[in-house]
Amino acid sequence: MAFKLLARTREQTGTTGTGNIVVSGVVSGDNVRFASGMSIGDTTYMCVVSGDGVAWEEFLGTYSAANTIQRTTTLINHLGTTAHVSLTGTSRVFAILPGDFVSLFNQLGLGDTTKFLRGDGTFAAVSGGAGGILYSDLIDDGVFINTDGYVPGEFVEDAGLRYLNKAAITPSGLNDTWDATFGSTKWTVGGTGNLTATAIDHNHTDTIIGTIPHTTGKFYVEFVSGATGDDRWVGIATAAMTNATLLGTGLLSLGFHNDGNWRFNSTLGASGMGVPANGNIIGLMFDLAGHAYIRNVTANPALWFGNNGSADPVAGTNGFPFTAFGAPAFVAATSNQNGGDEIFVYQDGSGTFGAAAPSGSNAWGGSGTVSPPASDPAHWIKTGAAGSMATLISALAAANSASLAWTGLPALAATYMLVGRLLIPATNTAALQLQFGTGVGPTYATSNYETQIANYGDIPNSGNSGSTGQSALPIGAPSGSNSSPGSSFSHMIHTDQSTYASLHGTAHWKSSDTHFYTALIGGSWVVSAPITAIRVLFSSGNITSGTVALYQMAG
Repeated sequence: MAFKLLARTREQTGTTGTGNIVVSGVVSGDNVRFASGMSIGDTTYMCVVSGDGVAWEEFLGTYSAANTIQRTTTLINHLGTTAHVSLTGTSRVFAILPGDFVSLFNQLGLGDTTKFLRGDGTFAAVSGGAGGILYSDLIDDGVFINTDGYVPGEFVEDAGLRYLNKAAITPSGLNDTWDATFGSTKWTVGGTGNLTATAIDHNHTDTIIGTIPHTTGKFYVEFVSGATGDDRWVGIATAAMTNATLLGTGLLSLGFHNDGNWRFNSTLGASGMGVPANGNIIGLMFDLAGHAYIRNVTANPALWFGNNGSADPVAGTNGFPFTAFGAPAFVAATSNQNGGDEIFVYQDGSGTFGAAAPSGSNAWGGSGTVSPPASDPAHWIKTGAAGSMATLISALAAANSASLAWTGLPALAATYMLVGRLLIPATNTAALQLQFGTGVGPTYATSNYETQIANYGDIPNSGNSGSTGQSALPIGAPSGSNSSPGSSFSHMIHTDQSTYASLHGTAHWKSSDTHFYTALIGGSWVVSAPITAIRVLFSSGNITSGTVALYQMAG
């Protein structure tokens, strides 16, 4: 049992009423039967036109038995409802693409928050949560998260919204390392997960940072205290930190000194913990919203300090305050010794910690997650609702309207989806069209459109057409009837905003000759300026009724 997309599949039937349809053979010699492309239990989208030439129905059909089609889910009928129509006479049933691409996406699994599309065209099932896909899940060879980390162009869902990864990022949970290029002439670095840095005979400030970033959340590390008087700092810093800058200088780093003091924005602040003894394990918990906590794990792991006194990292009370960086932070260390100073930072949580990380926090290098995309604009772009590939710009309803228009579109390369339902012209034989607009005005282009149409109607040899130098792109009926049901369509629009814009999709309509048609439509326009507007209109007269929705596709 599978979902199928079928070409040139059209048969006739003598079935009457609202029940299953028994098909009896092709309508014309260039058609094929449903049995040639479907097995028992397979589904596809279909349209049936009653023998009276009036009633029709678009539906998801199931090939339930030999030459038998079950009308499983009705999408729409000639009355604009989802009821089965009653067939009379000799009717025609044919395979279609639905007028609403959202239905097609869901059928293909592209709207399913339990699936993601791999690069090889197959689907991968992933675990989901209340907000959709968990961004800590790892999928090999998928467009979600590779085992190497996030790469540009991958999607992830967080708290009900979908995000596109715009810059490479390594998920924490993979082993952290010191950045070997950061002050590499002043340090010997080692370790993965737990880090060792040995200063090489220097007599000035040298700082080094790790490679795994976090932007929001609470994270825990431990380090080994040096001898009294050792000038060493451990803390966090952004990538803007330089190796010759002491931790705590400015607003983009925070350091804890071996003498028991914090340093932020070049100002010292007491923690209240006092000076640890040489070799003591010190625990640091960073709430990246702007509070830090510390404890001497060797002396008393239950006693926490923060802002010159006792503190509680779980309750979030009396932490040392600092200004949230607003950028990804990394584990960092500074030595100001004359050489030989060795700094150990424990952060993987795999049995190395002297005491468990406080509730609500994760080990910096072993949490298995990354900063939520919602709070990490450096790496993620919000693209729309979870479980969807598209963001709705707006849906417009016609009421004797001259046109339906979307203005103020971003002058950026983009892909749009345009979905129309039951558009009826005020003027019989009017053609349904689209035009692109440029500038603030906007100014709509009325020339230089190129079009191609392949018609498939309920009569043989419906015909193809193509032309250049047109005043608009066709998107529906070229000669529409001003009576129900009008035109329905789904089109994709692509523009690089510098060379051309292209359109392709399908449409279904009742023509002024009373016949029904389905068409494959394509076209293009040479971009004279970035597109900032799109409008839908008939070649003459107003749009009596109908709705059109414009979506921007993710990515």
